[in-house]
Amino acid sequence: MKPWWEKWVPSRLDYELDELRAAGIPFELDQEAFSRGVVVVRLSPTIDGEIIDIIARFPDLYPYFRFQVEAPALNLQRHQNPFSKSLCLNGRATEHWDSDDTLAKYITEQLPLVLKAARSQDETEVAKIEQHQGEPFSDYYPYLRDSIVLIDSSWKIDPAVKEGELTIGVDRHAELILRGAVHAVKDRNGQILAEADPALDQLYPRHLRFRWVRMSKPLRESDPAKFLDQLINENPELRSPWYRQLEGGRIDVIGVLFPEEVQWRESADGWVFLVRTQQKIRRGHQREQFYFARAGRAGREDMTVRVPQLAHLSTCKVTQIGLGGIGGPSAIEWARCGLGELRIADFDYIDPGTAVRWPLGIQSAGFSKALLLRHFITTNWPYTKVTDYSHCIGTIRNSETSDLEIFNTLLDNADLIFDASAEVGVHHLLSDLASDRRIPYLLAWTTPGAWGGLIARIVPGETKGCWNCLQWAREDGTIPSPPSDPDGDIQPLGCANPTFTGASFDIQHIALGAVRLGAATLDTRAQNRNLDFDWDVAVISMRDSNGGLIAPQWKTFPLQQHPSCSCKIKQK
Repeated sequence: MKPWWEKWVPSRLDYELDELRAAGIPFELDQEAFSRGVVVVRLSPTIDGEIIDIIARFPDLYPYFRFQVEAPALNLQRHQNPFSKSLCLNGRATEHWDSDDTLAKYITEQLPLVLKAARSQDETEVAKIEQHQGEPFSDYYPYLRDSIVLIDSSWKIDPAVKEGELTIGVDRHAELILRGAVHAVKDRNGQILAEADPALDQLYPRHLRFRWVRMSKPLRESDPAKFLDQLINENPELRSPWYRQLEGGRIDVIGVLFPEEVQWRESADGWVFLVRTQQKIRRGHQREQFYFARAGRAGREDMTVRVPQLAHLSTCKVTQIGLGGIGGPSAIEWARCGLGELRIADFDYIDPGTAVRWPLGIQSAGFSKALLLRHFITTNWPYTKVTDYSHCIGTIRNSETSDLEIFNTLLDNADLIFDASAEVGVHHLLSDLASDRRIPYLLAWTTPGAWGGLIARIVPGETKGCWNCLQWAREDGTIPSPPSDPDGDIQPLGCANPTFTGASFDIQHIALGAVRLGAATLDTRAQNRNLDFDWDVAVISMRDSNGGLIAPQWKTFPLQQHPSCSCKIKQK
């Protein structure tokens, strides 16, 4: 690739400089930087009678991406990075940048507006010229990569309390790169002011005592060692570390609480964690280092704020049978949705060859599917309670636990039965159990080759047809069968049972469609019918009748009571 100033004829750089001259903006091209292949322009525009020294730095991939404009002598409270001194002349997203725009245009049109907005306290005055998003100061600190401390945005810590103890939970084998969660925030007398949700706290079982302080405003210092010096100036007791032993050395953490803008012109508490570590490098010699660890917001509301339409799922219980190509990703998807409780059952273990279409890879081989998914989900989505059952339904009992006992536990107070078993006998059983217990039933399966699939929902008292009606409808073609690969069944070496062929990216269309239908069903039961579907059965095709690739095509149908079926569905 050629440098951007050589790629176009006439030169884009010459055009930029000509535009600056035409606008009457004094400038100088940094020749030393240019000799290194970097375009840096120093400018001195006059804005409302004020001469402002500016440095513009162009990216290697200009004009696909915008330049950065710095004002080293300015100390704006808004719209300027306090450390790099770069100005926010437009929104961060690339959609706000037009590749035809020029530096001269931004200096003449945007810079005056930025200065006005940054210096004004009148919201009415700036409402029309500012992008309505918050500028949290904590975003500017240079954090150590991979370090994070989880907090909860719902905490409300009394502003009158200025300092206290901080308990941080870490992994049992934690190292000097801090990764953990705040277990509790206390005042100097040990009174708890805020604490982590138990579901989150259980992920970090080792609790370490540190300190926290409140500042009246964020410290404008990017060097963590100098940042600590400023903290000590206001809080001399922080001079002596509270070192705790971890793998590889000792660590001290100071939580710093301060007000910051979290939404447009609205402030709330922000956090940053100052970390100092001590490592032994040789006998009698220690190396001390300092870094910032970012605060990650991981409370229950923080984990659902991006999917407000799914808030109702936090109180729902889903029983899922089957954890294979459809069931595995579906279980994880339920957790992503913020489901309150998930009960999963499957008797099988993870074969290494299934890694091509199962959500977890070859390192999972040999584990029980149900056990491993429970561990994976509770580790990554701790607010979903998961209960796992490794049980083969319908076999002759060889233990004290019966199928009846298992199902009484699985179905107790369940809001939905999700059937991904891929077994007709299990479909029949679960649909009857769902009808008896008045629980919505949802079915999902794919065809050999993953050429297509089907999802169906039966809500007792509402859906007109039953599972048998669905079979009759498929038999007479009222509801068509999805396409299937005639050669799509195989028996891999070492496997006792045949299985089907099919790629993960095809199978997951069915899994995601099924969870989407399930979420809508649960939403309907929460009396919010705005998000429900007007169909009961969906057939998806990913191949044509000759096996040719096509874009996924969905056909939907109501499930009517079939004339050949003897079921008696009670209407609501």
